[in-house]
Amino acid sequence: MSSILKVNTIQDGGGNAIITSDGSGNFTTQNILTPSFFTTLTSNQTISDETYTTLQFNNVVFDTNSGYSTSTYKYTIPVAGKYCIYSTARANSPNNSDGLERYYLRLLKNSDVEIAEVYYDQRNNPGFLFSNTIVDIHNLSASDTIYIKAFVDVTNGGDNPQINGTTAGKSITSFGAYRIGS
Repeated sequence: MSSILKVNTIQDGGGNAIITSDGSGNFTTQNILTPSFFTTLTSNQTISDETYTTLQFNNVVFDTNSGYSTSTYKYTIPVAGKYCIYSTARANSPNNSDGLERYYLRLLKNSDVEIAEVYYDQRNNPGFLFSNTIVDIHNLSASDTIYIKAFVDVTNGGDNPQINGTTAGKSITSFGAYRIGS
């Protein structure tokens, strides 16, 4: 014996639609993996050698709650909860005259509170182009801010390093997050 339940909308106790159906078997869930945002860096950003610098993600691809600021390069958490936060950034020595020895990518919240870091140390064999990626799950409060800083050390203190922006339509340096639960 089987039972059949036919509905087009499932609502929570407040009358808000959680799941809706178009009557043809296609359904839409509400508020899954939101709030969320995704940003990219559109052109190269030159940073000072051996100095932590906030990365200037200037292109907002999407932002479900309008929490990202292109003037401060920070995302303000609109709803408390656990968030999956991610960033990837590629650094290079612009003239390939000095190699990259060390490269840190840091995820920070509020006033420079470090919550995650990835590190590349190649002092014995410097290169000219490196990428670092952070993926972190962190419990955040409403109104916390999150942002990314990079530190790059080039050999001999020569050319200032660059963080690479979009190249040939490819997103090389990006930053985003989405809420995964309370």
